[in-house]
Amino acid sequence: MRKKNGVRGTRIVRKNRMSIMLLCLSMMFIWGCGDKNSRENERQELAEELPVEMDYGEQNIEDIDEGMTGTEESDQAEEEAEKIQEDTSVKELSEEMLQKIRVARTRHYYADILSGLLWAGELPDMQVEVQDDFYDTVRDNSFAVTDIDNDGREELIISYSTASMAGMFEVVYDYDPGRNQLKQQMCMYPALYFYDNGVIKAEASHNHSKGELWPFALYQYQKDSDTYEMTAYVDTWDKKLTDSWGDQSFPEELDVDGDGVLYNIQMGDSPTSDYADYQYNQSDYDAFYQSLMQSTYDIGTTADEIQIDFKPLTYESFQDYTSDYLKLMHEAGQREVDASQTDIGFLFLEEGRTLVEVEQFLTDKYGVVIESQDEYNDIAIGLYENRMVFDFVNLDGGDLTYLDEKVEDITVFGVYPGMSVDNAWERLTAYGFYANPDGEVENSLITGVGMGNRSICFEEEDNKIKNIMVRPYCKYTG
Repeated sequence: MRKKNGVRGTRIVRKNRMSIMLLCLSMMFIWGCGDKNSRENERQELAEELPVEMDYGEQNIEDIDEGMTGTEESDQAEEEAEKIQEDTSVKELSEEMLQKIRVARTRHYYADILSGLLWAGELPDMQVEVQDDFYDTVRDNSFAVTDIDNDGREELIISYSTASMAGMFEVVYDYDPGRNQLKQQMCMYPALYFYDNGVIKAEASHNHSKGELWPFALYQYQKDSDTYEMTAYVDTWDKKLTDSWGDQSFPEELDVDGDGVLYNIQMGDSPTSDYADYQYNQSDYDAFYQSLMQSTYDIGTTADEIQIDFKPLTYESFQDYTSDYLKLMHEAGQREVDASQTDIGFLFLEEGRTLVEVEQFLTDKYGVVIESQDEYNDIAIGLYENRMVFDFVNLDGGDLTYLDEKVEDITVFGVYPGMSVDNAWERLTAYGFYANPDGEVENSLITGVGMGNRSICFEEEDNKIKNIMVRPYCKYTG
């Protein structure tokens, strides 16, 4: 038995002891934004319009949708555009902006998945083994975001090879931002080769055959179901390695080209490797391979392998996905009246901005007096006309609380003390927030579960906002 060397990879926590290969069965996952409290139940319709939250602990696993006709695809595209328009609903968005949002929302979703893998060893459909050196080695794995199946949407490919042979895998996820659905298209040993005719060549992790050719299977992309279907399998028997199969000798009469090699060529998804299966010669293999690997662009030629731009599995490789998405949602969701407001939520979001800089901005523009509450300047309050209106905690990324009453034109992600709760949910939804399924208070919203996201929660009194707290948020880092 020969083993295939790992290609790219890493390893992670296993909550249950199921085999990782069983977890790699192709399936689709659909999440909805869970509503825990009575206030959130009243706004369920609003929450359903939001990007899917990544609560891996309570996910539904459902069958893959039936294939769509061309008309149905067109209808879906129109529905996606209408849904994104409804999410913002404050101005008519161009098709160019709608497409930017689709792409940004998809990448933001993938950033949440990558955060779960990087900081918790968690993927939507599996947990990977965690060894003592997990946090030292996880960054040696890689990922790519690219439209690998040419369906108009980007897929997430993760290659994970810093585990034992049994724990290595390469997985392909496809997120549909219009339907809020994530589908696993493929999960195999990390020796996959992608071709521009929609074929994936998947080499086996071990060579259990009697030949030198490394066994492989071919998978063809099926547009109707947006899945890959196994279409063929190949391995060989080399006489020079062994001239017998149990008590049966190498079938010389079948080796018409006399090279001492017979091919086992199987079509379909249920290959066998019995004595009688080894009956094909090199010319048969060449004809078979060419028939399945024809280029869709140049008839008579072989398809080209796609050179994928894999990136290291580090936060720096995907950190822009979330910030780009939130800034785009700000642009798309902003009303005309918002342009005349000072939004310290988005000020806090900008690259390189610290809470101290926000404090200085409020002092310079509005005369807010900052008073430190401890010797380390970790906790401070902001006074406006001798009234405490802000509370600052410069720890763990920073907390900012906006208290009791609106100060001039200052808002936080479009909301402010005194605003009606229903209007606040509408504004926050337009900016990409959704109900936090793990929130411990009633009005708790987040923009996602990975690094770089934001959390906002507020107290209410008589259906009016009383206090607002905003802070960075990541489910996996505490």
